[in-house]
Amino acid sequence: MAVYRPKKSRYYWIDFYYKGQRYRESSGSKRKRDAEQLLARRKYEISQSTFNPSRYQDLTFSEFLPQYMDWAKDHKKPSTIKRNRQFIKHLEPYVAGRLLKDITLAIAEDYKNDRKRQGASNATINRERSFLKAVLNKAVKWDVIEKNPLEHMESLPESHLFSRYLTVNETLALIDASEGHLRPLIVTSIYTGLRWGNVRKLRWTELDFENSIINLEHSKNDEKLYPLPERVKSEIMKLSRNGSPYVFINPDTGNPWQDLRKAFRRAKEKAGINRPFRVHDLRHSFASNLVMDGYDLKTVQELLGHRNISTTLRYSHLSMLHKKTAVDSLFRKDGHTFHHTSQ
Repeated sequence: MAVYRPKKSRYYWIDFYYKGQRYRESSGSKRKRDAEQLLARRKYEISQSTFNPSRYQDLTFSEFLPQYMDWAKDHKKPSTIKRNRQFIKHLEPYVAGRLLKDITLAIAEDYKNDRKRQGASNATINRERSFLKAVLNKAVKWDVIEKNPLEHMESLPESHLFSRYLTVNETLALIDASEGHLRPLIVTSIYTGLRWGNVRKLRWTELDFENSIINLEHSKNDEKLYPLPERVKSEIMKLSRNGSPYVFINPDTGNPWQDLRKAFRRAKEKAGINRPFRVHDLRHSFASNLVMDGYDLKTVQELLGHRNISTTLRYSHLSMLHKKTAVDSLFRKDGHTFHHTSQ
């Protein structure tokens, strides 16, 4: 039996065994003494044969969720937690009062059908149901339930995300249409392929103008060195530092911009881009255009900072489509001539 505090967690937990079964429980307190008292209560219950293991097997989703979200605070980004809370609002009417072990595939199927009728995309439904599955997986890991009832849940097919790319003309039009404060961020994203979060929070200390290198302090996949294109360098050098460690700042707060969706939407409309396209898709556009320009996937992998080539392979279909276009144009008849490569 033990009292411990998980790495980076704010609260102390207890760990004990009953009839060969391991149990772990959060004390919900930052004080070790409180956890020790909780463990003492459990020991006493076991010694008096009043310990009720069913309390761990019969938790409802609502009862277990605070434990999961407490864990998430120490293991997930604030933006991810914010998105998870949005998922919860949709999921709660279906699972809030249900026992974790009773959240069945049938319930997940009903949820899917109702969300589709509400107009949610397959991608959105997949993310919401994946979150629910992740909560249940954690319950299994913490010995709250024996098995995840959604273990075999299948994802819905999604439209190919990587078809969301801009042509050269659209790219240039978007840059021209971007408002003053938005333009340097858009240029940086378009020409570097960095994740939007890295662009938005780019620091002056991460820029090596002499060697044309971006050296990120924090990176999702531990890849930190990226080229600093001349176009980006030129755009950034126009900016004033204003004493802030960040390159792109809101002058009213001195901090990175938080929400640029409206400005980006205006820029898209002005540029004549009417199809779905988000700021995060600028990274996909960067990769897609590299592939279609003939760059090998290994180079694209390194420029995107993908840890595994399998992630980059999702762009390979664009390479094949581009090759097909080239083949289709070979020996194409135009009047009385044929276009072909030189002998």
